[in-house]
Amino acid sequence: LTTNPVSNITATTAIASGIVPSSVIATERYFEWGTMTQAPFDKKSNFVAQNPVTGVFGSPITNLTPNTTYSLRAVTKVGGQLVYGSIVTFKTLASAN
Repeated sequence: LTTNPVSNITATTAIASGIVPSSVIATERYFEWGTMTQAPFDKKSNFVAQNPVTGVFGSPITNLTPNTTYSLRAVTKVGGQLVYGSIVTFKTLASAN
């Protein structure tokens, strides 16, 4: 499981994405994130769909605080067990106000 770098970062939103290897059948895919630097994280995205050809899945992350550093990781469930991607960090932009 790969956690990709976070993209499209604004003051309050970002896009998370991950990759499940094509040989793995994951029954759940989502992201965990928070302002702490290590797991467990206090927020989760909704279950997200996976492109069956590429294994890529993604989700918008919303309601973030401007000018704040977050940590995030991809999570899947394979064979009833949770599998975690590596942790990536990102910082939201300063508020436009």
